[in-house]
Amino acid sequence: MVSNPIKLLTELRNLKTLTELKFNNYVTKNHFEKKYGSGINIMQKDWDNLIILDACRYDIFKKHNIFSGELSRVVSPGGHSKEFYEKGFPNSPYHDSVMVTANPYTSVVAQDYFHDIVTTYTGERIIESNSRVESVSNNGKVIEAGHVNNVHPKRVNEISIDQYEKNPNKRLIIHYLQPHDPYFGTKAKELRNKFRKQGFEFSYWTDHSSIEDDKNVVNGLMTLATRGYISDDVLKEVYEENLKFVLEYVADIVDELSGKTVITSDHGELLGEKVAGKQFFHYEGIYSSELRHVPWLSIEGDKRRQITKEGPQSHDKIDDKAVDEHLQMLGYK
Repeated sequence: MVSNPIKLLTELRNLKTLTELKFNNYVTKNHFEKKYGSGINIMQKDWDNLIILDACRYDIFKKHNIFSGELSRVVSPGGHSKEFYEKGFPNSPYHDSVMVTANPYTSVVAQDYFHDIVTTYTGERIIESNSRVESVSNNGKVIEAGHVNNVHPKRVNEISIDQYEKNPNKRLIIHYLQPHDPYFGTKAKELRNKFRKQGFEFSYWTDHSSIEDDKNVVNGLMTLATRGYISDDVLKEVYEENLKFVLEYVADIVDELSGKTVITSDHGELLGEKVAGKQFFHYEGIYSSELRHVPWLSIEGDKRRQITKEGPQSHDKIDDKAVDEHLQMLGYK
């Protein structure tokens, strides 16, 4: 007897989606790569600072770009962060580079590939009243959204500036989580409040398999969109709001960094487009313009830095539990 029919139906639906997408991949991969190429090699490009916006589509970035510079459209090596890191950072050392990241899939790359990798997420829930999304209701209990705070661009900026000052002769990679959900901004907050009043609960790190009946427990607005509670147009509004939100913080840090800065993304996002059926989120091994076309904005900046290679920093391995909790918060587990 199935103890949680809602969870079973969700898993079956996800399996059907992935099966359809994988079939689509076989049909479209060769055509897509013949037309656009197989993906950019970001580490061989010329830059001192590489800013990665997570799940940022080229078309929507172009619409809301606030920076002067040369903007082009490039093909990401992946349709998902895991694939992006596996294909975009092949097995060779990058000891001239330091990475600051809010994305847990950095863990698929060996830490000694870089001079250093610094993550914004830990096993500790960090509470800052001026930078939390809001408190979230978890199965009737109110919890402060500390893990959400770990991906706030303010925190990413603070750590990035610290690493920039500590490593003035290294290339700097900064991976923000936005415009990937959880969505910040007024529209997103209003929607969460609206659906709470309708009986939904937002839990960013709960293991949903432990909830007896989780049909009203969701990890974000994207999940509500997949269930038909939010229209594609409204979902795109909160996605665009999240992009504009992070660009303000990117602008702050670009002004602080010397050298040439490039703004790009690890992959795009499906916001209800038809790819082997109507799809949301992003998937490994899938080829579509919305997923693979990402921005490449070059900002020349002032004096270039003298970049040097140096052996990797000695530090503890990224905590597996912290990675799992972070992935769970983002809806991957």
